[in-house]
Amino acid sequence: MSPDSPRFRGLSFCADTVRLVSSATGRRIHLILMLVWVVVGLPVSFLLRQSVPWLVFLSVYAIIVGHWSGWSAERPSEVEGQSDT
Repeated sequence: MSPDSPRFRGLSFCADTVRLVSSATGRRIHLILMLVWVVVGLPVSFLLRQSVPWLVFLSVYAIIVGHWSGWSAERPSEVEGQSDT
């Protein structure tokens, strides 16, 4: 993929946007999404517990969120200053 392709520019935009979000804002976003999941997702999961498409959706969702969390944990949340030593 060349740096001039629209796909690469889209990925670069996403990475730049993630860097602009402070760690406090990131924590707030994750808290809100967790509350939405508890309030909406758990009852829906209970009602659709026999649905194969719902199970597939949850599995794919878990894989994506797991990898995203790992990637997020590997990047520094704040820019580190250079030491003068």
